[in-house]
Amino acid sequence: MVYYRQFPGIWRALTEAALRKGDVVIATARNPKSLAGLVETYRDRIYPLALDVSDKSAVSQAVEEAKSRYGCLDVNRIID
Repeated sequence: MVYYRQFPGIWRALTEAALRKGDVVIATARNPKSLAGLVETYRDRIYPLALDVSDKSAVSQAVEEAKSRYGCLDVNRIID
């Protein structure tokens, strides 16, 4: 999961690097519409989720949704 916050340029660059490598990325943002360009380019390898990390129940829900969709999460690659 990648969450865009204080330094969106850095997170976007990391996300794009992972996608170019062939990884599947669950990208979270307060406004997932901000990820539209990545979704258009990488289609089925990026899954955008709305998330406000200050809302603990929303964080739990996002993790559960990601696990439900992909079966598991690669904990070594969760950023932030």
